[in-house]
Amino acid sequence: MTQPTLPGRNGRPTRVVLLVYNDAHADSRVLKTAASLRRAGAQVAILAVARTHLGYPATTELLPGGVELIRLPEPAFISYVPRLKRAFARLRTRFSRTPPQVAGSSVPANPVPTAQGLDRPTPHVAENPPPSDVDSSIPLALRPTSQGERN
Repeated sequence: MTQPTLPGRNGRPTRVVLLVYNDAHADSRVLKTAASLRRAGAQVAILAVARTHLGYPATTELLPGGVELIRLPEPAFISYVPRLKRAFARLRTRFSRTPPQVAGSSVPANPVPTAQGLDRPTPHVAENPPPSDVDSSIPLALRPTSQGERN
């Protein structure tokens, strides 16, 4: 059985970079994929995260088979992600609470902002709608009342 080969470009081998968010020392899927790509003729590099406290500092090394493993320091902004996740979870919980109700009423005791906006009682609707002969394009404040006065 012949070994498959990857097509090159302008006489150069295909270049592949595998990005992983771990130190790649025991990530068998990534290591096997890199080895297979290398055997097929690709130039392969694995970019991984350095874990100095676990014994995998920021280095560049050549693995057996010619795969280059580059461990880079973890970006500083990553340390903020867990805190941001907790803050968003708190906000989501805070804004999705059901507001307490006033006894015997459907009006919230203290309106609480929600994802859809503020919980507000429904606006007052006039019990006697304007007659159909009144032009609805005229603002309510400028429409004549039944006594002929303006609001």
